[in-house]
Amino acid sequence: MEKWKQTLHSLKPNVNTSMVVPKKEKLPYVLINLPSRFIFKNHGVHDFEPVLSFFNWAIQDAQVEIDFTECKTANYQALSLVVLYCWKLKAQGCRISFKLSDAGEGGASEIWRAMGALGMFNVSTDEKTNFRHNITKPLIAIRNSSDFKKAISTIENFTKRFDVEYINTLRHVLSELLYNTQEHGVSYFQYRGKNLVSPSLIQFTWYQTSNDIHFIVADTGVGIRQHLSQTYPGIESDIDAIKLAIKPQVSGTFGITNPYEAKNNAGVGLYISTSIVRRLNADMHIMSGDGLLHISPRDVTSKVLNVKWPGTVILVS
Repeated sequence: MEKWKQTLHSLKPNVNTSMVVPKKEKLPYVLINLPSRFIFKNHGVHDFEPVLSFFNWAIQDAQVEIDFTECKTANYQALSLVVLYCWKLKAQGCRISFKLSDAGEGGASEIWRAMGALGMFNVSTDEKTNFRHNITKPLIAIRNSSDFKKAISTIENFTKRFDVEYINTLRHVLSELLYNTQEHGVSYFQYRGKNLVSPSLIQFTWYQTSNDIHFIVADTGVGIRQHLSQTYPGIESDIDAIKLAIKPQVSGTFGITNPYEAKNNAGVGLYISTSIVRRLNADMHIMSGDGLLHISPRDVTSKVLNVKWPGTVILVS
């Protein structure tokens, strides 16, 4: 019996060692503070760089906390870009958490909740799920034809208070922009061993006091320059690419598989959109990479940004 006990005792350390579960490696902690103002306008003039400078795309494999509590002035269009940013960081191995002000205190935290952004990770991994947004300020993820139809249906219901012709025109512009984001906005991420599409976003808001509609269509895809370079090699800059994209017979599908086969979009997307926007006395800003193009009823101006957006953002007001 004594010999048996000694044999068992000698085996015990090996048994215990084999049952030890290795601890997960602790990720480095990164705190990101949303600035006190997070809007695209400064004294009535669009200035995108303060917002775009917030995004640090180099963060990987980290525990990231985003603090909203000091941001007292924000709008829906700017904050929708934070959703795309969080999806991108998640695809880069990060874990994301948020520090929000208490309900009712206003500011960016209140907008974040109203957009349904707290459910963003379910939206990114389940194609049947979309944002539970405030019905007056819709936020919609675009991943497939069902999302496309939902976005168009929502804008139709959203603009019933406006003139019928205006509704039809706005729907046409949005259709073209959504087709374009599905062309050059597609990117992928790994989730439980599967390749999933990183959604694009559309968000629109009616500002009742000024009787304006603002909407944003944004993605973190390859961007306009890389997309057009497949057919037009040698494009020297993001600005040149955007200028090329708004010319007739340029922006289009280029023979790649179109997820909306019933639509022949070759050579019309951004060209038609910008033409309609100018006739409506509206403003359109197109950002891709470090390029910014502003299309107004009077002229077209361009600017090289000091920061880059990895994809495309289109803001119309």
